[in-house]
Amino acid sequence: RSEVRFFGHYGSAFDCAVLPQLPDVERLSVDCLSHVERIEHLADLRRLRHLSLGVFDLADGSILNAPNLRRLTSLTIGETRRRVFDLAALASYSALALLRVCGHTRNLDVVGELSSVRDLWLNGIPKRASVSFVSRMRGLRELYIYLGGRASIGEITVPDLEVLEVVWVRGLQDLGDLARFPALRRLLVEDQIQLEQIRFGTGNAELRTVHVFNCKSLRALAGLEALPALEELRVFRTAVEPMALRRERFATTLRTVAFSTGKAKLDRTVREAGAMLGYEPNEGEENLIGIDWTREY
Repeated sequence: RSEVRFFGHYGSAFDCAVLPQLPDVERLSVDCLSHVERIEHLADLRRLRHLSLGVFDLADGSILNAPNLRRLTSLTIGETRRRVFDLAALASYSALALLRVCGHTRNLDVVGELSSVRDLWLNGIPKRASVSFVSRMRGLRELYIYLGGRASIGEITVPDLEVLEVVWVRGLQDLGDLARFPALRRLLVEDQIQLEQIRFGTGNAELRTVHVFNCKSLRALAGLEALPALEELRVFRTAVEPMALRRERFATTLRTVAFSTGKAKLDRTVREAGAMLGYEPNEGEENLIGIDWTREY
């Protein structure tokens, strides 16, 4: 269960020739590096199951074709200056359960054929690259989309998805109707300055946690009343009207609400809205980023 990590060799190259001295390593990170030498020695590690590879000035990405890497169960492919990795090599990674791809798009569509992947992280994927392939990943349970850019993720439909996080995606204006994710249990949306609305529906019967942070144009959380299992709602620094909370008919399962506009005068009305909903502020929970309330039955 121990991870071995080589990182931070700034000003010099890390020599991968040391790796064969760890023949039994299963978890390995070779990341936060500018240069490496003799990366082909990764192919000597027969018991390797978890790999994080992040070398910014890597010249050759063919190491993904190494036979031993096809047995990996988790893989992180870090950002490189020239996007040297061809993801077509992943077609033979039949045991992969967790995959993180940082900025690489060459044959990205191949990822859609990886039925074993349960957790997928797409970091820094540019808007020119379609992510519709995600809809073919029937084993997928958790999807994390960070950085990069696109106007919408409406092209993604995964019926069994349980966790969705969308953070700092440049130009994002639409998530689509989230009812297309009927198994969704947790949602995080953060730093989306052009997003004006999030839409829930009766199809979100399993949704328990909703976090929306720093979405300054967001004016509506439509369909909150359609979430019968909602337990926790946190909304910070949006354009949602505080007193709109008072008009919502929340499910009786909702135990924790946290809300802040980031503006002192408006946040005074937040206290009023919470009291009207029958919530009491948690002792010690009032702070600069919001006010937490808990309702007990």
